[in-house]
Amino acid sequence: MLNPHPAAATSASSLTSSSSISSSSSSSVVSSTSDVNNSGGTAGYHPLSSISSFSGTPNPPVTVASSTTPQHPGGGGGGGAASASTSVPVGSSSSANRSSSKRRGAGPTAAGVASSSHVLRTTSAVTAAAASTSGAGSGGGTGGSSSHNNDSNQRAGGSGPPSPPNNGGSAAASSGILIAPPPRVALGAGNQSTSTVPDPPSGTSSGDGGTRSASGPGGGGSGNSGNSGSGGGSGSGSAAGGGGSGGGVGMASSASSSNSTKDAHWVYTANHHNYHQRQHHHHHHGHHSISSLASSSSSVSASAAAASLNAAAASAQLVKEKDMRIAQLERELHIMESEFTRELDKLSKAESEAATFWQAKNSRLQQQLAQADTENQLLQAEVELREAERAELRAGWEEMQRSAVARDEEARSLREQVRGLKEWVSTSTRAGGQVASDEVFGDGMARLANGVQNWVIMHFRRAKLDTDKASKNARESLAQLVPMYDDLRHSAKLHLLQSAVSRVLVDLIFDAYFVGLPPQQAAQLEEVESFLKPFAGTAEPINQWRALTLDIVSKDSAQQLQAETTRVIDQVVTRVNDVLDAITDVQRTDARDHALRQLVTSALELARLLVTQKAVFRVIMPSIVPHQQVLFDAATMEDIGGEEDDDDGLSQREIACVTFPGIIKRGDETGSHLQYTNVICKARVLCAAE
Repeated sequence: MLNPHPAAATSASSLTSSSSISSSSSSSVVSSTSDVNNSGGTAGYHPLSSISSFSGTPNPPVTVASSTTPQHPGGGGGGGAASASTSVPVGSSSSANRSSSKRRGAGPTAAGVASSSHVLRTTSAVTAAAASTSGAGSGGGTGGSSSHNNDSNQRAGGSGPPSPPNNGGSAAASSGILIAPPPRVALGAGNQSTSTVPDPPSGTSSGDGGTRSASGPGGGGSGNSGNSGSGGGSGSGSAAGGGGSGGGVGMASSASSSNSTKDAHWVYTANHHNYHQRQHHHHHHGHHSISSLASSSSSVSASAAAASLNAAAASAQLVKEKDMRIAQLERELHIMESEFTRELDKLSKAESEAATFWQAKNSRLQQQLAQADTENQLLQAEVELREAERAELRAGWEEMQRSAVARDEEARSLREQVRGLKEWVSTSTRAGGQVASDEVFGDGMARLANGVQNWVIMHFRRAKLDTDKASKNARESLAQLVPMYDDLRHSAKLHLLQSAVSRVLVDLIFDAYFVGLPPQQAAQLEEVESFLKPFAGTAEPINQWRALTLDIVSKDSAQQLQAETTRVIDQVVTRVNDVLDAITDVQRTDARDHALRQLVTSALELARLLVTQKAVFRVIMPSIVPHQQVLFDAATMEDIGGEEDDDDGLSQREIACVTFPGIIKRGDETGSHLQYTNVICKARVLCAAE
């Protein structure tokens, strides 16, 4: 194996230094390639994302362009822009995305993306210097290149033939981002091109006298020992790190030694041949290194400027998008403000209408309240006026009541005076006897009937009538007084008791010849009257004799008759109490006996007055017995049951009981004309139910 020429070694060292300088210069440029790639329209798969280790992945190392040059007429595909490229085995997904846009793009846009992708952030300058680099060309299609660590060793001044490719070298190369030195340009070359060792499946390579040609899927290119090249559609690069670019984008490929032994041997033979060619080129063309450094510096400057322009364009695009977004947001804000204003106006209108409605309603209610208050005040005033009038009327009514009572008393006193005068006139004008008018007897009987009724109601209203518990003598006595008591005890209790009391008064008071006269004397006078009747031609002298005799007895023998009168009163009270106490549950009291004595005394006085008259007065109380029908007589009877308003309607009604007797007068005041009768007081009866 031949050692490299000293000048070539010096040139290689210079190139390595220049590559470091360009790498440092490139690393100082702030790149936004990811933004540019995203905004430039070349979306899709990024080449760097497919970079993997050399241990069997089919993806080759990536060739990243570092600068752009104007398009050549002979370029194909994307316009023939030549660029120096660097083989970068990168494990970063962002660098892979940037290389993807270069692989899939075409034309000036793809070239710009490729040139801007050269500006990368490096993790270590030492790693970049130690990494192996290879030249690559970019064109309208995709170019292939091969990188070898032996080439870097030879450029660094190593001697001897290149060692076989190491499959484990990919792990060291993938630990950092490697930036290749700028390409060298051969002086006097007509066309600039870069050459690289293509992948065995996609192209062939041959060397003759230091000249190589490479072909790939995207087109074909040629390279010579002077590292000058030109490409129409495919990229080519030299193993020394220099080369030109065509009109497309260079694409790095990695030869994997793990695929097959044949591929590895082929790569080794190609690398050995390239090594001798580089040594030959360094020996003859070392004086072109300065020109290559200058070209590399200008390429870095152009790449930085392009990156700046791309960044500015990306920033402008971003600002434009932001402006569009702001304009859209402003339009939405304007729409929302319009809707908010419309809703606010609607709510304001509704609030105004509601306020107006409630204000009007409040006004109406206030008016109604004021009107009601006024009416209430008027009504209160009217009520006060009516109360005053009512008080005045009440005072007047009370005054009239007092006046009416006074007048009633006066009328009663006047009637008493008139009655007294009548009696005096009657006594004065007629010879002997006490004469009383019919009104006196009628009023007396009415007062006595009302007294008996009130006494029964007052003391026996709540009494329970039970004839079964009474003794046999009590029942026989009750049957003598009221034969139909069994029919009346449930339906007419009070009427039954009144009938019993009235019957006792009639039997012991009104049927006596003269009440208070001893029975023997009364019997003697009665025999004398019967003795005188045959001697008198008419009844008139007999009636006059009787009236004069009894009048003498009542006036002149009052003290003598007191004892007998008291005995009769006690007899009446005792009999009434015995009967009523036997059939009722009411206890006997002194108040009840005292009231009953007053009634008996009134009846006794009325009976004496009746027998001292010349006319014949007879107290009538029909007896109602079983199996005997007694019909109502309107002339002598008064119904107290209220069955009919007209007495004529009761003419065919049967009488149930007689509650109080009546009085019938025969003859005139002289005792004559007995054929004439006059009903002074009607008997009070209770008609039976139909």
